[in-house]
Amino acid sequence: MKNDRHASAKMTMRVFPVQNLREQLAGLSGDVDEHVAVLAENLSGASRYSQIVAVLRAAGRDEQAEQWARRGLAEAPSGHMSDELRDQLVDLLMDADGETMR
Repeated sequence: MKNDRHASAKMTMRVFPVQNLREQLAGLSGDVDEHVAVLAENLSGASRYSQIVAVLRAAGRDEQAEQWARRGLAEAPSGHMSDELRDQLVDLLMDADGETMR
């Protein structure tokens, strides 16, 4: 059992830098769909959803950003990063409401 945990920890230490590099490269590529796909490979908490929302928002894809924010809040409804995700959703809804009033 101890060897299994040790092997798992070593694997995790190798995976995170690779994942981080993939995320950075996807972000630099300018391909929003690829960037979202790479981020979505690990939806471990509200912070990942928040990152996806930020990427989509920066690309002007607010409807998709709203869907991801709602999905993230359904998966992780509480916690510090959930509050940030909730704030992002409120901003999206307020901006959308402002657009419909024009």
